[in-house]
Amino acid sequence: MEHLKYSFVVSILLAFVVSGRVLGPTDEHQESIEDVPDPSYFLYEVRRPTPREEYIHQLSKNILEVTKDLLSFEPRSGAGQGVEGRLAALRNLPPAEVSALLQQQGLAVPPPTGATCDINALFYRSMDGSCNNLHHPCWGKADEPYQRWLPPAYANGVDALRRRADGGELPNPRQVYQWVCSQFQQSFNTTYPSLSNVVVFWGQMLTHEMLLTPIVTVKKWNGERFVPSQLKCCKQKDMAHPECIPIVMELEDGFFPKGHCLDISRSAAFVFSPSSCTPLSLGLPRDQMNQLTSFIDASLVYGSSEETMRKIRENGGQGAKLIMDRLGDWTLLPRRNRTCKSGHRVCDKRCFLAGERRANENPFLGALHTMWAREHNRLVDKLRIRGWPEETLFHVVRKIVGALMQHVTYKEYLPHVLGPHLPQHLGLMVPTQNYKYDPKLNPTVVNVFATAAFRFGHSMLEESYSRLELPVGKQLSADFFSMDDYCSAKTNRDPIASLMAAQVQERAQRVDNVFSRQITNHLFAKEVNGMGLDLFSINLQRGRDHGLAPYTRWRDICGLPKVKDYDDLKGVIPQFIIDRLAAIYGPNGVHEVDLYVAGVSELPVNGGLLGPTFTCIVSHQFSALKFGDRFWYENLEHPGAFNRMQIASIQKTTLASLLCRNSAIQEIQPMAFKIESEDNRRMSCSEIVRSTDLDVNLWP
Repeated sequence: MEHLKYSFVVSILLAFVVSGRVLGPTDEHQESIEDVPDPSYFLYEVRRPTPREEYIHQLSKNILEVTKDLLSFEPRSGAGQGVEGRLAALRNLPPAEVSALLQQQGLAVPPPTGATCDINALFYRSMDGSCNNLHHPCWGKADEPYQRWLPPAYANGVDALRRRADGGELPNPRQVYQWVCSQFQQSFNTTYPSLSNVVVFWGQMLTHEMLLTPIVTVKKWNGERFVPSQLKCCKQKDMAHPECIPIVMELEDGFFPKGHCLDISRSAAFVFSPSSCTPLSLGLPRDQMNQLTSFIDASLVYGSSEETMRKIRENGGQGAKLIMDRLGDWTLLPRRNRTCKSGHRVCDKRCFLAGERRANENPFLGALHTMWAREHNRLVDKLRIRGWPEETLFHVVRKIVGALMQHVTYKEYLPHVLGPHLPQHLGLMVPTQNYKYDPKLNPTVVNVFATAAFRFGHSMLEESYSRLELPVGKQLSADFFSMDDYCSAKTNRDPIASLMAAQVQERAQRVDNVFSRQITNHLFAKEVNGMGLDLFSINLQRGRDHGLAPYTRWRDICGLPKVKDYDDLKGVIPQFIIDRLAAIYGPNGVHEVDLYVAGVSELPVNGGLLGPTFTCIVSHQFSALKFGDRFWYENLEHPGAFNRMQIASIQKTTLASLLCRNSAIQEIQPMAFKIESEDNRRMSCSEIVRSTDLDVNLWP
């Protein structure tokens, strides 16, 4: 295992190179997005790790290699003869013996330091999510591993991608797409009759609020030093790299030619980090880490680290307000040094700088980012009369904005996703009768939620999206990382109003097996309708990379009726899809089916958007995020809590009121997640704001 000594030295050198500085998600890469020839670069751009995460990955990989090498030895006396028994024996080794074994391989691993909680943790959230739970300060913290509800399903019990029960390979993810999804196209008939497209973008916003999984990168010499770089998994020399999991077309499929390669590298590994609360152990399987805080805490706006937060605040990171640029009469997010793309000849193409790096993925997501930043600065202006210090004012408003995000999510968004009555036993309704924080409930985002269940929204993405002045719509592939909507020569035009007012009028696509070609053929393509990536196939491959158990195991853990064969799925999944699953996974392969493809194909339950399995996973996750969050806005029992009158004022806020008070929209339906109808007629924004605005006089 000599290679371990070298890789560990590299990781230690890396730690010295960054001199203790942890680069946040807004660190600059100077390339222009317009000059990037390979669509896979965008996956690297949005999921590249920080130096700390690179170090965690390298250290974890080394520990995993020791585990696998020890597995190859004869089992200890009394240990189970199977892989599980031998892994359990390694996990039970005393810490001193673990350290000795690692030191024999050149791994001098420091003990975990955990998180240090100071007096401020009683009153305000930390930026990285630590110390929310005072007994378990790493629960929900950034750069910690996702939680698991089932053990990972790795072929070797440690880190190898899942295979069939007989040891054969699972079907190619692109072939699964071809069999189950590609024969169908979106149309007006595949939309919801009353749901607006805002549901789709709010869901994407929440994804970027709660989770981001870094991927593996490589080091390349730039003439001065080693710098992180994309691992090119479709290059012949790199295809065999142990961190590469490319999808290669085995047949010509009507769009991608035979032999075409989708470039995918594995998610960065997590087994141990010196800054974590996770004890050092051998025998642990590969986990993945979350770059963001798990909580709905507006980290999308403010960042998941002190460094990011300081970058986006005025006065060199000391001001109460967020930095904003001006476009005529309106404020927009500030710009970064790197450029996005635009079809306009005259345009400021610089990408937005925000608390979360994916603000530029599409203009509608950028609009929601901008709405929240405007709301923050609006509240700062209203509360500045109190005379508080800038730092206090910033954190008071940050706490309010986080509460508004929580309330709109649970009051307006979740009832559409999970059904109007929500799973009663999980307490998801707001207002909450006698809310009680549960310090024993772990709110950390669960791997299956991040990697499969909450990706249901990908099937709701459409071919094109309209603006108020562009009712025909613009193809989604043209919108990726585009700044077109933010560089209009009409300086009195508010781009947020144009973007969001159009989407509250458009009907959303259903959650089903029908995916837009814009994301299954053209994702991140350099040219409109050019050859890009396939997000469905990437989702399937990512689930295998993360060791997600197959679909039927998740039905079991959710307490749903047992599935013994495909016949047991009748009434759960449409019969024509069951037939296609049997064709691609095999007539006896029901227990091989990947969770993602079956989950999006299930028929919806409870009047919501999702089938029973995804409903189970999503509802339990949001319940944990509510009752396992000490700073949940309805919790009265901590020193920094809102009082009852403040909570009541927060609970008047709706998405419609947020859009009205932070954009040029003049009229909107009060229930903005639903399209206009007889019982949801448009109202003037002045009337909506009058009845729903936050009463800042309640903050003395």
